[in-house]
Amino acid sequence: MQRLAGRPDIRVRVNLHAGIVARGTWDELRAEVDRALAIARARPNTVIGGGVLPYETRPENIFRLRDYIAADHRQT
Repeated sequence: MQRLAGRPDIRVRVNLHAGIVARGTWDELRAEVDRALAIARARPNTVIGGGVLPYETRPENIFRLRDYIAADHRQT
């Protein structure tokens, strides 16, 4: 990120840890999203993604993360 600090024209993707998204507790999920959101807030032209998630990823984890991120976005 430091090397790209002067290049806001380059989009950077911050991936969430797939193992945490798939099997993490709610506290672990929230901490992982908070980590990614902190990076995204500090740099323009940044997106957050989950990468390729394992088949056993619990759908409720995805929906909970979506709602958490959406609620955070409405507050900023």
